[in-house]
Amino acid sequence: MGNSNEELVNIEEIMPLLGQKKAVSAWDFIHRNGVPFYRLGPKKILFSRDEVLAWRNARRVGSVPLGNRAQPSVRLALMGGRA
Repeated sequence: MGNSNEELVNIEEIMPLLGQKKAVSAWDFIHRNGVPFYRLGPKKILFSRDEVLAWRNARRVGSVPLGNRAQPSVRLALMGGRA
């Protein structure tokens, strides 16, 4: 909560960002995977939308988007000219 303008949201609003449909499975996912949250009381837990998105994006697995791929000639040069 470093930014005073930071948007804090509840579990129902964060579930779609995590690909979860049920609150019970979302809580299990949050605790198992270390999703950042703020406990403001015994039953009051909120999430920073920006922090959750940063957490999710840091765990991206996969290829580079098509627009960011190096051209074949650049790839060959990076590989020392070998095909």
